[in-house]
Amino acid sequence: MKKILALSVISLSLSASLAEARFLLGVEGGYNRGITTLDNGFADQSYKNFINDSIHGWNAGINIGGQWFFGERIGMRTFLGFIYGQSYLNGHSFHTGDININFDLMADIIKGGSSSFGVFVGAGGGYSVAAQSLSFSVLSAGASFPIYARAGFSLGLGESSRIDLTAYLPLLTYSIVDTNNSDVVGAYNPLRFTLSYKFMF
Repeated sequence: MKKILALSVISLSLSASLAEARFLLGVEGGYNRGITTLDNGFADQSYKNFINDSIHGWNAGINIGGQWFFGERIGMRTFLGFIYGQSYLNGHSFHTGDININFDLMADIIKGGSSSFGVFVGAGGGYSVAAQSLSFSVLSAGASFPIYARAGFSLGLGESSRIDLTAYLPLLTYSIVDTNNSDVVGAYNPLRFTLSYKFMF
């Protein structure tokens, strides 16, 4: 038993030493499109009505977290995202704010010199609110706990930079709006497509 425990400790220590840990700081921006809903559960309406959805807008944010690579090609990362945006509905605009945590598995498929090209898949979730004013005191859409999948392409530049093209794909929406409020038309959990730059320290 002691030998097994000792081997486990050694194995974990070796794995930790082989993993290259880096702190990451990034910025992102992109386009979102979706609907508002009061329903909880699978976010299927985000896909069924994507073409005809009347709500769309832009978003920008920052990412703070860490990245670990195991060897030359396989890695993972986790980071906090702070996102602000504006969306538009029938000539009216509203502010959107998101705080989320994300986890990605990464694979560099092509490596050449100091650059690389790869893919990643992951998931994330957090708190999202859409409001008529920046005070977020009057909700024009609603608030929710969204859960989504992430997938995209990643271009590595040198040892410290990455450019990612990412799709945020809604999976679940848990609305926390007051359905008795006539001003609330539902929680906003859109599809997002973003371009981001991340710098690793």
